[in-house]
Amino acid sequence: MKLLAAILNRAVSLPAGQILVCSLFAANKVLCFRLLRMAESDQKARKAALNGKPFDERVDRRHTRAMKEIVAKHGWPGEKLVGTLGAQAAWLLVQHADHDREFQKACHHLLEISVNKNDAQARHLAYLTDRICVGDEIPQIYGTQFDYPIADLQHVDERRAAVGLSSLAEYLTESSAIRKMIKNDVPNPRI
Repeated sequence: MKLLAAILNRAVSLPAGQILVCSLFAANKVLCFRLLRMAESDQKARKAALNGKPFDERVDRRHTRAMKEIVAKHGWPGEKLVGTLGAQAAWLLVQHADHDREFQKACHHLLEISVNKNDAQARHLAYLTDRICVGDEIPQIYGTQFDYPIADLQHVDERRAAVGLSSLAEYLTESSAIRKMIKNDVPNPRI
């Protein structure tokens, strides 16, 4: 038993191992694994952009095509289907589908239904809501997107708390390093 625990601890310490172990607990293991791998690729591309490399827009387009296929086949990939991390990966990929706003909005609706069924995180819906507001050039609701106006700023912390987010002040403090990188004109700041 100790050997098995040691092997699992070692596997979970590596990114590929985390993906494998997390996908083992999902109802649809193959789909969870696929979503986690795509999210890993998404974050790798964005991390490279933050380090000064040009952002490859094809990454988002490729992931959006894949997400369209997934949503057409399975509906919104919620936690009951792909586990907590798989559902988070699905949200992240749609969050970065800014080039296909119609798909983002369709997924927003599906994600909202999943949140209401306790099959997705309300905070993910808040982030996607703000992303769509920014794309529509209207004030965001939860203040999750940097340097964009927030509607009814006096009550933003109440809205944030209702979906499980920290206060706006805490969020801005936690993300000051990212904000510095964005203000230094790092390519593709909508990360």
